Amino acid sequence: MWVCYCEGGASSSWCWYCCSSCPKKVLQFAGIEDVFTSSRGSTKTLGNFVKETFDYLMKTYGFLTPDFWKEPSFTKSPFQEYFDILAKPANKVIVYATEEAAPERFEA
Repeated sequence: MWVCYCEGGASSSWCWYCCSSCPKKVLQFAGIEDVFTSSRGSTKTLGNFVKETFDYLMKTYGFLTPDFWKEPSFTKSPFQEYFDILAKPANKVIVYATEEAAPERFEA
């Protein structure tokens, strides 16, 4: 089992010095300036330690923190956009399908 602890705060310089050079480079490429790494289990191969450090970074960057949120752009619904037009009372217009259905007109 591999465990890699990462602290974002400033730690003493010996912690950064204790981190082995290869995982230290991986973490520097990721933009982490100050870190303390620790492992449990078999650390005989450097490749496994670097791989687990990379996996840790991938899991850490999988979180979507509020500083990465996009600003939503909402559009107005048609009711909000045309509220002034819809709020006015409409003139009633009666439309008949055929002339035969229309009532007789009286001329004055």
